[in-house]
Amino acid sequence: MALSLAPLGLTISSTGQRTTTTINTSTDTALLPVGSDGLKPRFVRFAATGTCYIRMGIGAQTAVTTDVMIQVGAPLILAAMGSTHWAAIDDGVAVKVTVTPLENS
Repeated sequence: MALSLAPLGLTISSTGQRTTTTINTSTDTALLPVGSDGLKPRFVRFAATGTCYIRMGIGAQTAVTTDVMIQVGAPLILAAMGSTHWAAIDDGVAVKVTVTPLENS
């Protein structure tokens, strides 16, 4: 079942999700997930089980504690802007980060 973000006109489907466990040093995850159509999404949703920091860009990335912060219960929707890769670093306690492509974007 897909979740609709009606005000944005975007849908979160279960396809293409990537989950990683962050560590105290930056974890580079090779690729942003693609949508069910196999294409790069314009927007991605990041959710985490604890506080961590995210960086997106083209090619391998290294996240630092001055990058965009994600907190538990406060997922972020970010524009991919041509990004291909993402990285995460936690604030001392390992967390899981789930990255979901937004359909219809």
